[in-house]
Amino acid sequence: MKKIIIVQHRLLHYRVELFQRLKDKLADSGVEVELICGQPSDRDSFRKDEGRLGWVTKIRNVYLHIKNVELIFQVLPSKVISADLVVLMQENRILSNYFVIILRWLLGKKTAYWGHGYNMQSTNRGMLRERWKKRWLKSVHWWFAYTSGTSRYLQSEAYPKDCITVLNNAVDVAGFMQMLNSVSSAEIVTFEHELGITSQDFVAVFCGSIYKEKKIGYMLDECIKVHAKCPWFKLVVIGAGPDQYLVENFSKEHSWVKYVGVKKGKDKAMVYNRASIMLNPGLVGLHILDSFAAGTPIITTSDALHSPEFEYLENDSNGVVVSGGEGEYGDAILRLINDQKYLDQLSKNAKMSASIYTLDNMVDRFYSGILKALES
Repeated sequence: MKKIIIVQHRLLHYRVELFQRLKDKLADSGVEVELICGQPSDRDSFRKDEGRLGWVTKIRNVYLHIKNVELIFQVLPSKVISADLVVLMQENRILSNYFVIILRWLLGKKTAYWGHGYNMQSTNRGMLRERWKKRWLKSVHWWFAYTSGTSRYLQSEAYPKDCITVLNNAVDVAGFMQMLNSVSSAEIVTFEHELGITSQDFVAVFCGSIYKEKKIGYMLDECIKVHAKCPWFKLVVIGAGPDQYLVENFSKEHSWVKYVGVKKGKDKAMVYNRASIMLNPGLVGLHILDSFAAGTPIITTSDALHSPEFEYLENDSNGVVVSGGEGEYGDAILRLINDQKYLDQLSKNAKMSASIYTLDNMVDRFYSGILKALES
């Protein structure tokens, strides 16, 4: 039986279903999967996003801090050297990766990267960190690319197309859609009453980690202008993070903003069921799939430092992208409030996108890529 090892610096809750399905599918093809994960750092603990799997091999992460840079050394078991294939996260800061890649190369063993290809939040590709990342692009036998954009970048750096698997990064959209459908009308009425929302209110939702790149201050400023013109506009904010104080303080002064903290499962589905649009002017990542699943078109800005999943957004089709100037974001919200036909079309297209970027499709792509990597 072939054996592969997937190494993660920590297990994220939205990856649990992916790994379980991948393990089961590969077992049917005679491939054993072992998942190795460390513990979150103090910086990551605030996210409250760690998942659990009974068959995970837990290891110790050693965190080193040099000025504002956090480095990780994972204390890995010796079997990462002997496995038929090892899949590593492509992150500069994981120092143990380099030892694994070099040792496996010397022994003629196959190693793969799983990642973005380059740091999409970097504003300077010429920085030493970005040059270092590029230096290691071709040090692995196979690439599991987040999106087609990652694949195009790798090919532009002369990495062979035949050794790239595009995963189309996703989460369990189907599971979230089931939760959305399980919410009853009575539960929505109770939810509205608890938050002080009426049936006539137009509700927007923000959902995600709350930090600088999300442009929370910009969003709140634009929403003030929207509420001044549409007093029936309400904003529900889901999430936590270092900038959550901005929302907490703002909601104390503006009763039409409801901060509910971290919500998961049916509690999160309840908010999306009542919302008509999703606001996220800053970094867009996997939460765009929540927008698709619920048919709540997302509004964002083109000048934000987005993650690869931003590729899934098609302006004026399944969401809205504005340049990010003063007043533009608020105007986009107002158009959706006042143009029901436009909103309905965006919502319909968003739901259609949900059928493309699914966890099932990602598992199938990962599965076939692993088999190709093992056979090549």
